[in-house]
This record gives sequence, C-alpha cells and structure tokens, in this order.
Amino acid sequence: MPHLTPFYYVTDIVFTFAIIVIVLYISSKYISPWLVRFFLSRMFISALLLFYH
Repeated sequence: MPHLTPFYYVTDIVFTFAIIVIVLYISSKYISPWLVRFFLSRMFISALLLFYH
C-alpha cells in the first residue's frame, strides 16, 4: 500500500516532474520546429496563391 511507504509521494512527484521535463524537451526539440515550418510554408503558399489570383 502506498501510504505505508514513507517516500512514495516524493518519488511519485520526482518521476512525474522528470516525465514532464522529458516530454517538454522532446516537443520543443523535434515537434515544435516541425510545426513552425509547416505553418510557415502553408502561409507562404497561401500568400502566393492570393497574390497570383
């Protein structure tokens, strides 16, 4: 039972914080630049299409 282990909540908080840090790092390193390039290319293409019509 978790309430009998004295450091249960401390380790739970530490591992949750570590998982959040890892997810933020991966998303900022790989996912966010891909999304920015994707939306910038969409804006550029739509601007070109509006310019030529």
